[in-house]
Order: sequence, then C-alpha cells, then structure tokens
Amino acid sequence: SDWRGYREDGFPRSWQVRDGSLVAGGGAVVSVGEYADFELQFDWRAAAGGRGAVHFRVSEDGAAPGETGPRMVLV
Repeated sequence: SDWRGYREDGFPRSWQVRDGSLVAGGGAVVSVGEYADFELQFDWRAAAGGRGAVHFRVSEDGAAPGETGPRMVLV
C-alpha cells in the first residue's frame, strides 16, 4: 500500500510483492508518500545480464522518472 505505479493510481500488475520484496516486472513504481530527508537502503538482485535503476527525488511531470530526477544504475 506504500507504492504505486509512476503516473498511476494503483500498484502495477506487472510488479509483484513476494516474501516482503518488490519484484520488478516492467515500468516504475513510486512511493505514495513524499519525503524531504531520507536514507535509502535496500538489497537488490538481478538475473544474469540484467540491470535496473533507482530514481529518486522525481516528479511526475515527465514521461519517465529519469526525466525529472537523478538515478543510480544497478548493474
């Protein structure tokens, strides 16, 4: 309930929650809340050859999160 799809009202069907973890299925999710100051700490895992990114401090004014905020690429 703390996450929803980028520029969406609800949680994307392509994503799953498994054993307390978010499992990506395409597209981006954003937190429902907005935070001024925060520490972001997480564990991640990608399939062989896979990669991902975490965008932060984004607004939903752009077509994609990368258009409005910095990103950290996970390789």
